[in-house]
Amino acid sequence: MKRRASREYAVQFLYGIDFFPHIPPDIIERFDAFLKEQGEQRKDVIEFSKELVRGCIETLDEIDNLIQTHAINWSFDRIANIDRAILRVAIYELLTHKEISSAIVIDEALEIAKKFSTKEAPPFINGLLDKISKIVR
Repeated sequence: MKRRASREYAVQFLYGIDFFPHIPPDIIERFDAFLKEQGEQRKDVIEFSKELVRGCIETLDEIDNLIQTHAINWSFDRIANIDRAILRVAIYELLTHKEISSAIVIDEALEIAKKFSTKEAPPFINGLLDKISKIVR
């Protein structure tokens, strides 16, 4: 559940910064402030969520290219911002955390989608992450 909390914080924050035209240079400091506002004090949750945010930002072009390439019949801009944030976090984990099974990464993304997105999001996210996991793993 601690990793779920980290993923949810990362998704929420990445969703918010998706509205900026450019990622601010002080993004990690802003994320620290966001976590403080949430009242989060668990060091493991803070560390993992920071890694997810930092990693997603550092590999954003690669992640977004994977989404654009494999979201057949969907323009990138047509994907809801929250769904893009969920996909970004999950794809980052698929790319960098090989010790976490693809099934777990995808299941976590689906649970977060059920919590934060529409009822149509989980099947879309599941299909896209399944395709991408087979390519990057």
